Amino acid sequence: MMEVKRLPAETLYAILGVVIIGGIIAGVFFLSSQNMFQSPTGAVVFACTTPYAQIDSKCCLDENNNKICDSEESRQDSRQLLSLLRGTTQNKSKSETTDSLKTEPEKETVISTIDTAPPVLTFVSPTPSNQTVLAQDWVYVNISSNEDLSSAELEWNLTNFTMLEGETAKEWYINKTGLANRNYTYYVYGDDQEGNIGKTEQRLVIIDTTSSIVVSNLSDTLNGSNWILWNWTNPTGITIGHIQIWINGTFYANVTTNYYNAPSLTSNTGYEIQTKAVDSSGNNGAWVNDTAWTKIAPVQPNTLPKIFLLAPIYNSSTIDFTPMHQFYFIDPENRTIPSCTLYYNSTLKGTKTNLTNNTWTLLEASQTQSGIYEWNIVCSDGAANNVSESRRILINVTS
Repeated sequence: MMEVKRLPAETLYAILGVVIIGGIIAGVFFLSSQNMFQSPTGAVVFACTTPYAQIDSKCCLDENNNKICDSEESRQDSRQLLSLLRGTTQNKSKSETTDSLKTEPEKETVISTIDTAPPVLTFVSPTPSNQTVLAQDWVYVNISSNEDLSSAELEWNLTNFTMLEGETAKEWYINKTGLANRNYTYYVYGDDQEGNIGKTEQRLVIIDTTSSIVVSNLSDTLNGSNWILWNWTNPTGITIGHIQIWINGTFYANVTTNYYNAPSLTSNTGYEIQTKAVDSSGNNGAWVNDTAWTKIAPVQPNTLPKIFLLAPIYNSSTIDFTPMHQFYFIDPENRTIPSCTLYYNSTLKGTKTNLTNNTWTLLEASQTQSGIYEWNIVCSDGAANNVSESRRILINVTS
């Protein structure tokens, strides 16, 4: 392929000068070669002498007789030459540019985006809806997010509490317990992995457990001549602190069970039990009452323990001023007898407590002066006394 070299600027200017001068000379010849005359109609007519030809209402040199002015052909040749020269320069510049691009390594453009959108948090069941009234002392709050959260906080009456993560980082929950009766406002806000913060709408929940802090089904289920057993059903949905028990206007006890056995009552007598439930926060429920009667006490045969004296024998004498006495008793109901007491001439000389049925018992008399005394044993079952036979003893204390 032939290499076209770029000509110096001065050479180009010289060529242009030649072309321009040639055009001027051709114009001179043109002017000298044309004859103008007026036709009979008055129009101007050109008469061109060879090698000039009339082209476009004028005479111009046309040596090659191609109907193109030689001056125009010279200008066209000049333009073609300039175009050729310019094209060579441009091609070289493009070639150099292409080579330069080929030597430079290609650069990869990486476009990164930053997540600035906050997470969308939504309350889900069993979270109470707005302005819900609950007859319980706890509230379960549960939320879900449209993206993973790094943390979630519950703002509960202007106090923040950290929520627990559920099965995924999109699920968070917390259970508020031991709540007093009042209004509570709350909402949840959470942070996503990029630190964007989203939050739920604010809600109101009303805790009112007083209407539900009552026992139900209160009734007497069993009774005796001196006791009554009451049963009831404790309230549900709240944490019970205790149940107050009052009978005939007198406080008896606080219980956490669902029954109460009232003791030491009078036979054939009516009693009203008053109950009031109190939850773990100290909220009092309404009174619930019931009336029941004790049974008529049946006429019982003598069931008092029978006392048997063993020693000293009747009309015995001793020089011991604190003599020992031996006895036992037999109780028809095989009870433990609360107490048995020794008397000398109706003066208390000693006592034994919690005695076992049909067991020999020793009871020592307190210090006694010399003399003759009538002694006996009195045993009590808590309701009545039984008195043993009397015996005589002579105490002769020598000096």
